[in-house]
Amino acid sequence: MNWPSDRRRRQAGFTLLEMLVVLLLLGIATALVAPRLGLGGAALDGDVRTLSIALSDARDQAVRTGQSVILTLDLAAPGATLPATASLSITGDAGLLEGGTARLLFLPDGSSSGAEIRLRGKGGGERVLHLDWLTGRVRHDTT
Repeated sequence: MNWPSDRRRRQAGFTLLEMLVVLLLLGIATALVAPRLGLGGAALDGDVRTLSIALSDARDQAVRTGQSVILTLDLAAPGATLPATASLSITGDAGLLEGGTARLLFLPDGSSSGAEIRLRGKGGGERVLHLDWLTGRVRHDTT
């Protein structure tokens, strides 16, 4: 009769309740830590896509209609141009106007005024859009 060894064998391991408590604690820790790891880049990527589409549409409209198109971006209030998840800065030949607006010119031959547009997320991270002056094409980088 090996009753004591049978008990030890049954008591080895964790109960279902103990496992559920550990999983609950891991879930809470993940929920608290994940926002601090910069996982908010998806919103910033969405802003980059939104702005990239607006730039491409302006170029396509200029080529299609044979008339120059001006796209105006409000740098002071990016929520008017983009969702308010990013701050916006522009360098290059974009005409900067008073009040923090930038004008990007697209010509009928497909060329543009050219610019480098930086979007910075509120939770960190930065994306850069390059608007080529010769072709008017948009290219994006992650920095």
